[in-house]
Amino acid sequence: DLALFGTPPGNDAEPPTMRRVHFDREFLDTPVYAREALRQGAILLGPAIVQQPDATVLLNPGARAEVDRLGNLVIEV
Repeated sequence: DLALFGTPPGNDAEPPTMRRVHFDREFLDTPVYAREALRQGAILLGPAIVQQPDATVLLNPGARAEVDRLGNLVIEV
């Protein structure tokens, strides 16, 4: 399941779009987030996709990512 937690009040980020993505042996509805819309404290649970102009991050099911205080996307697999 997906989740986005810890976003500061007033965050005007649009909800993620959804895309069907093939993981291992199945297709899963997967949220696609704009990297610039994620704020400090945001937590994403895979499956998820984070897009930015110069890169795309794929979080497999079970992975977790958090935006730290410096804006880094810290991923736990």
